[in-house]
Amino acid sequence: MQARLRMILVCGLGAFLATTAGCRSTTKDRMRVLEAERAELARENDRLRGAVGDERSQRLAAEARSEAKEAEMRAAMASARTGDSAGGGGSTDDFASRLRRDGIDATRRADGSTAVTLASDVTFPSGKADLNPLAEKVLRRVASEILSTRNILALRVEGHTDSDPIRKSGWPSNRELSQARAETVRKYLVAQGVPESLLTTLGHGESQPLATNDSKANKAKNRRVEIILVPTAQR
Repeated sequence: MQARLRMILVCGLGAFLATTAGCRSTTKDRMRVLEAERAELARENDRLRGAVGDERSQRLAAEARSEAKEAEMRAAMASARTGDSAGGGGSTDDFASRLRRDGIDATRRADGSTAVTLASDVTFPSGKADLNPLAEKVLRRVASEILSTRNILALRVEGHTDSDPIRKSGWPSNRELSQARAETVRKYLVAQGVPESLLTTLGHGESQPLATNDSKANKAKNRRVEIILVPTAQR
């Protein structure tokens, strides 16, 4: 009986030790799997950090190329204005004739300046200071000629209206409306690359009419924006 009891105890102990050994083996295997997964995640994090760094480097390189192109454009515009051998460009003397060939109202004045006249009725909606698409097309052409013209001292953008008082548009006066329209044209020219340092604006309102305000036709002549090109020879 005692021998039988000892055998039972020995078998039970052996089974317990075998089970414990199996658990330790399973735990070790699980730890090895977890360690491998942790190492893989670490490698993935390193890869992602490298990708972010590459993207930032590419963005910085693109910004540098853009800045270099802008500098090149500014140098070309300066060359066109001064008329040096690298830039070339037309003169202010034939600025008006070049625009007239495209059907744009441009006139050389006695004082040597050139006036480009934009009729407000086709340049802006009634009572507003937002450019019409046709006006944008004309201004792109004017800006192109300005950028290829030498010896420009200044560009004045001047707004004019007829004598009818403001009723519905919300502007305090004709002068404010004409100033806002002149400023809109100035901003558009700058957006096309014309140097901001050359440009000034002035709103005259109804104070400088081209014709008497006694008919619709005459009033239409007075509603206008003028871009005055002043050459360097003029003081």
